[in-house]
Amino acid sequence: MRPKSPATLLRERLPQLKRLFASDERILAVFLFGSQTDGYATPHSDVDLAVLFARPVSFQDELALHVAVAEILGTERFDLLNLNQASLILRQRAISGRLLYERDPIRVSDFIEQTMLAYIDFVPDLRAFYRDYDASLEEAYGLRPG
Repeated sequence: MRPKSPATLLRERLPQLKRLFASDERILAVFLFGSQTDGYATPHSDVDLAVLFARPVSFQDELALHVAVAEILGTERFDLLNLNQASLILRQRAISGRLLYERDPIRVSDFIEQTMLAYIDFVPDLRAFYRDYDASLEEAYGLRPG
């Protein structure tokens, strides 16, 4: 019998994960993002979870959460992203995924709004960066993006 994919394990054990998240008052929200939500997942893909905390947590607290999620899923083929410490690009990507758990809709909505507004302001700079990057690749290696 073939082992179950992380995505299958997540679907089967989502109620247990939601109970875990609800039992930790520091967790405001959890998003599923990455290949599992953008249509590029394969049976070998891991699961990407982004956690929004109500207040700063220690690295040990993050590790404890990782262990608890691994015990429920029965696999370590997943990543946990701390949204409170993530870059703007990763925050935007995570909130564009699927909301799995939400403790406080107002605070989560505020976080999403702040992230989207900052990202919208950042997009012109990001496009300029990619344009310059593509030009430097073409100049150095004769490569054309495409």
